[in-house]
Amino acid sequence: MKKQQQESTRQREALVNTEKEKQQVEEQVAVGVNVVYEAIRLKGEDELRLPLAAPAWTALAAGLSMGFSSIAEALLFSHLPDQP
Repeated sequence: MKKQQQESTRQREALVNTEKEKQQVEEQVAVGVNVVYEAIRLKGEDELRLPLAAPAWTALAAGLSMGFSSIAEALLFSHLPDQP
């Protein structure tokens, strides 16, 4: 049990870099639903203000990623031996 706690602490320390972040972790402040909703709404409005080319490039990149991942899976499947 103690080993797991030490491991968890090490992982947390790797993610938290500044003193302010460490303080926030210690305080464990819960954010309300309204705050999360407003933050997401504001981010969405910012995204809608971007030029039309920005979401187009994002959509193209997402499509290419999905397509190439399927091709990579097919290539791996065809070249690897049949084993469970």
